[in-house]
Amino acid sequence: MALRSLSVQLYSVRDALQQDPAGTIARIADIGYRQVEAGAKFLTAAPGLLEAIHEHGLGTPTMTSPLVRVDRAPVWELAHRLGAHTVVDTFIPEEHWTSVDDVDAIAAELNAAAA
Repeated sequence: MALRSLSVQLYSVRDALQQDPAGTIARIADIGYRQVEAGAKFLTAAPGLLEAIHEHGLGTPTMTSPLVRVDRAPVWELAHRLGAHTVVDTFIPEEHWTSVDDVDAIAAELNAAAA
């Protein structure tokens, strides 16, 4: 399957984002990237980041966010505003999956999130 476009995972430029969110996004667009993968943590902590992504015409097909044991409504709202069609939970703390019952509960939550 051919890639339509490579994405820059904004976590990989997190230090630059903390210093200058809008400038970092502008530079990513200037380099020629057309897509980024954003994390909810950065999007909510950096004022103007979402607007800069849109201003520079960058697509955001995916974003990362916790999905287990959280209120997912704000996550879905942020994904919608961003234009992300896929949300990935990249980390579930070990204490949440120490038993078969824990893993079953996580699976149930993720299935509910995907519904």
